[in-house]
Amino acid sequence: MNGPRPEGYDLVDLKDGAVRPFLRRQGKANGERAGKYLIIPEGLRYANDAIRRSSPSELLVIDEVGPLELDGRGFWPSLSVALLDRNRKVLVVIRTGLVNRFKALFKGHVVRVVRLDKKARAILEREVAGA
Repeated sequence: MNGPRPEGYDLVDLKDGAVRPFLRRQGKANGERAGKYLIIPEGLRYANDAIRRSSPSELLVIDEVGPLELDGRGFWPSLSVALLDRNRKVLVVIRTGLVNRFKALFKGHVVRVVRLDKKARAILEREVAGA
């Protein structure tokens, strides 16, 4: 990553456009940590609720699953249920270095890995920014 790290990240519910604070470099001392960021507890509750209330008939997009989730924390409790539902389609964004760890959690289940080249990534980022 070039340049200064962002001060935080927000959750965006693609269904209704709702934005909720999720990660901040500074904040409540009682929030769980995700690397150098603190998780805002209300944001984490919203993420878990959004995953649980998502419709199995629609694509669930999660950006991103990180070490916290792979350790069974963060929004993993609700996401793992969705991922194990064979009637659901879930698109998970995950760093290349974590893919094998993610796949190991789902032995016996179909996990397809799609790597985006720079051109595809630019198109996706442009589409999401224009949403």
